[in-house]
Amino acid sequence: MIEWRRHSYKWSARISYCIEVQGAPDPVVVERWVLAEALRPVRADPNAAFGLR
Repeated sequence: MIEWRRHSYKWSARISYCIEVQGAPDPVVVERWVLAEALRPVRADPNAAFGLR
């Protein structure tokens, strides 16, 4: 998640992620706006999220 934006009482988040494209030497970075309702919270500590601690 890169940034938040509010428009008419609706929150959106700009997110970015990488995908592998078959035949391309490098991954492609995708950025898009999604509604806040489509997102789910994640733990701040990735080790705790996967049960490593």
